[in-house]
Amino acid sequence: MFRGDLVRNIYLLFLSWFQAIICALQFLTRFPIPINVPYEPKIIQRSVVFYPLAGFMIGLLLWFLSYVVPSVLSSAPSAVLICIIWLVSSGGLHMDGLMDTADGILSYRSKSKILEIMKDSRVGAMGVIVCVCYLIFKMTLVYSLLENEQHTSLLSYLVFIPIWSRLMMVWAAKSYPYARQEKGFGTDVSRIPFVYAVLAMINALFISLIMYNFIPIHSSWKEAFILMMVLILISTMTMWVISHVLYKKLGGLTGDTYGAINELVEVVLLMSLVIYAEKLM
Repeated sequence: MFRGDLVRNIYLLFLSWFQAIICALQFLTRFPIPINVPYEPKIIQRSVVFYPLAGFMIGLLLWFLSYVVPSVLSSAPSAVLICIIWLVSSGGLHMDGLMDTADGILSYRSKSKILEIMKDSRVGAMGVIVCVCYLIFKMTLVYSLLENEQHTSLLSYLVFIPIWSRLMMVWAAKSYPYARQEKGFGTDVSRIPFVYAVLAMINALFISLIMYNFIPIHSSWKEAFILMMVLILISTMTMWVISHVLYKKLGGLTGDTYGAINELVEVVLLMSLVIYAEKLM
């Protein structure tokens, strides 16, 4: 009897974590995964451990595209196509959060009014303006990496950017309170145990170190490793600054601001790579 209960408990534990993986992939990506899982608070909270894995899948796609697409198209349309697929691969989830956050924060209203604006499903003028400016800037950054043949190996870091940006969402959720009172997906994410955030970080570092041994690097092993560590530090500082500003404005974070943090960390990391590439010229 005892042995049967032990086997059953192990099975249920395994099933719960497997469902958490599927939950993370289905929520953060648009890759077809036809498996039904219960979106319960326990599953949602455990899924954050695998946010870096979802980012890794997107990063692999970007890395593949960065080498295949330029062989068919010139740098400018290649950059546009890569950024479009980058956006579509997440279903525009994080971009929607950036637009809603822009609508609210740039309205310069009171905290309650900002949260009300962000909750509105309709997109305002500021959200559209920020979205257009963001995408143009992101495309030009990718174009800069594609255009310079001496630094195309830096495109390998496209694998890591979505991993770290999604890890930063987890740590932002854990580090700052939730701004809304009503319950929802974002509320469950904000209540994750500290150990889940640590596991997500370990997951991100493990994936990054494994991939580091397979991707072509632009220079010496030591220099490339230092660059990767610097980019991780930059992503952490970017997350902290943005989260702190939003916390001061809203008294906490929301699901929309998590998405905004992801997008802004991505573009800052891309910009850092371009600056680094310019320094090498």
